[in-house]
Amino acid sequence: MSSPIDRRRPYRIAYSSSDEGGMDSSAALQQRDADTGWMSSGNADQSELILDLNQIINITRISIRSHPICSAKKIQMFGSKSKNYKDSRYTYLGEMHFQLDPFGDLKLLFLDTRQRFIMLMLSKAIEDHQNPDGHVALEFVEICGRPRGDMEDVRTESAQGDIGPNISPSPIPPSSSSAASTTRSSTARIGSASTNFCGRCGRRANSGDAFCRSCGEYL
Repeated sequence: MSSPIDRRRPYRIAYSSSDEGGMDSSAALQQRDADTGWMSSGNADQSELILDLNQIINITRISIRSHPICSAKKIQMFGSKSKNYKDSRYTYLGEMHFQLDPFGDLKLLFLDTRQRFIMLMLSKAIEDHQNPDGHVALEFVEICGRPRGDMEDVRTESAQGDIGPNISPSPIPPSSSSAASTTRSSTARIGSASTNFCGRCGRRANSGDAFCRSCGEYL
């Protein structure tokens, strides 16, 4: 089972400055088995493709597979947390460089960023005689991550588990009466400070005795 942080996140194409009409691009772009997820209407140099995740996502990975023939040389990625892509200020996230590949060139970008909108800035297509008009096509774009609320729950659980060291409860201090009783019993066990005992036989001796009356040991 994959980690929740690696789940694929659905999105829609919010804006495209160069879109080939007549296809459900948002759905097709998310299907790995699609023949062409999205294609520009012509020369795609500096074209923008904005994907809307519908909420702020903690993005961990973006995967893009280029078209075997209609491939951009480079795709730059930008992100925004705004509510509207039109008024967004985008932050640069990274870029991918592609080559022509008969199976489509797959690139991965690993991230640790919170974004709602992902803007793909496409460069011109790699020159190929089978693509004279300079179309750029993407077979699929996959965005993985976790909604912001899920990450906050994980951090909260971790913090709760780490609060304070594992210390046993402090002992309950004895009451004054029990403390007094303990003191009296200790005094009784130890005896009076003026009482002498023979170090040899252990017999009690009077305070004025210099020698033990039982064994004669010097006190």
